[in-house]
Amino acid sequence: MITYEMAEPVPNLRRDCFGSLREPRNDRGEISVLASIYNALVNPCSVIASAAKQSLCRGNPMLPRRNRGFTLIEVIIVIIILSIVSAITIHFMVSSLRIYTMTVNQKTLLDEGKLALERMCRDIRDARTITSPASGGSGSSITFTRTNATAQDTASENITFQRTGTDLEKVKASPAATIALASNIFAFTVTRGATNDEIKLELRLSLGSGEQVTLQTKVYPKNLADDTTFTYKNFFFNWQEEIGT
Repeated sequence: MITYEMAEPVPNLRRDCFGSLREPRNDRGEISVLASIYNALVNPCSVIASAAKQSLCRGNPMLPRRNRGFTLIEVIIVIIILSIVSAITIHFMVSSLRIYTMTVNQKTLLDEGKLALERMCRDIRDARTITSPASGGSGSSITFTRTNATAQDTASENITFQRTGTDLEKVKASPAATIALASNIFAFTVTRGATNDEIKLELRLSLGSGEQVTLQTKVYPKNLADDTTFTYKNFFFNWQEEIGT
């Protein structure tokens, strides 16, 4: 006798648009699939982004590196580059600060030296006689007798400019007083001409941090009694500085 076994009913399979077998869906499912296909054709970027997001959730190793973080080698390379850039920047800032400090210190010395030279020149121009240095000589001080009186000095008063330690001083005879003209003085040299009594003043200022400034000028006394040669510079007691009010 031939017996027949009833096999399980084979589902009604049909191929989809990609060639895969699938079970039939209801109308709503078919519409959803068609909508997905339409979106993929019209806006493929959104479909790719959605697929990448799903791949990220599954830990796909083929995901772009920017979404997976940085490796240890990359972090070390970035740290080394930032360290080099920081070292260069710090060196530049320190050098700029050092140059700025040096410039400020030199300007301070320059202003102080110029003021001291100007004050000495104004007094030496009124000199009637010069005691030291001798004609054609030099030294670290100058002593003279002024001709006219000023608000601080009297007529025919003996005045000396000298360096004491690191200070440049003006020593008055009447009334006796010592006035500091400048500080940070490293050297003070006075040279007197051999034939024309022209006075050359050289002033060198220095700071402990290393900044140095050297200034020099020439001045000719205008009231010398013993000078009869250089008449274009000498006024024979007729010169007097006029101070405006």
